[in-house]
Amino acid sequence: MLTPVLQSQALDSRNQQEMVTIYEACIHVRETARGLLDRSDEMGLIAVNAEIAAAKSQVNQEAFMVLANETGKIARQMSVLVGEIQGDAHALAKSSLTGGEKSRRLNRIAEGLERMSRADNVALVQQVATDLDENIRGIRGDIFSRFHHMEEARESVLRQIVKIARITTYFRIEASRDVQHGAYFRNIADSLAQLSESADSVAGDMKNVIKAAFHA
Repeated sequence: MLTPVLQSQALDSRNQQEMVTIYEACIHVRETARGLLDRSDEMGLIAVNAEIAAAKSQVNQEAFMVLANETGKIARQMSVLVGEIQGDAHALAKSSLTGGEKSRRLNRIAEGLERMSRADNVALVQQVATDLDENIRGIRGDIFSRFHHMEEARESVLRQIVKIARITTYFRIEASRDVQHGAYFRNIADSLAQLSESADSVAGDMKNVIKAAFHA
C-alpha cells in the first residue's frame, strides 16, 4: 500500500510539469535580462553626454551636473540589479532541473512499490521515497524564495525607470529654455525617453513570464 506521500506526490505529474515550466521561464528571464543590461549600458553612455550637456547649460550648470551624475548612478544600479536577476534565474533553472529529476525518480519508486510484495522491501523503499519527497519540498522552498528575491530586483528596476522619466522631464524643460544648446538637451531627453520606454517594456515582459510560471 502506498504512503500518503507517494499518493499525493509521486503519482501526480503536476509537480514535474511545474518544474519544467519554471525552468523554461527562467531561461526566458535570463535572455530578457540581457536586454535590460543593454539598456543600462546605453544609459551609461547617455550619462556621459548628459555631463557634456550640463557643462553647456547657461543657467543651471550645477543642477544639471547633479542630474548627469544621477543618470550614471541609475545605470550602475540597473546593471547590479540585472546581475542579481540573472543570478537568481540561473539558480532557479538549475534547481528546477534537479527538482524535476527527483520527481521523476519518485514516480519510478512509486510504480515499483506497486509491484513489490515483501513487507521489509516495501518499508525500505518507502523510507527512501519519503526522504526524496522531503528533499523535493526543500528545493521548492528554495525556488520560491529565490523567485521573491528576483521579483524584488525587478521591482527595483522599475523604480530606476521612474527616476529616468523624471530626469528626462528636467532636460526637456532646459531644452525649451536654452536657445543656443536646446537641441543638445532635447537629444538627451529623447534618448532617455526612448531608453525608459524600452526598459519598461522589457521589464513588463519579464513580469508576465514570472507571473505565468509562479502563478504570482
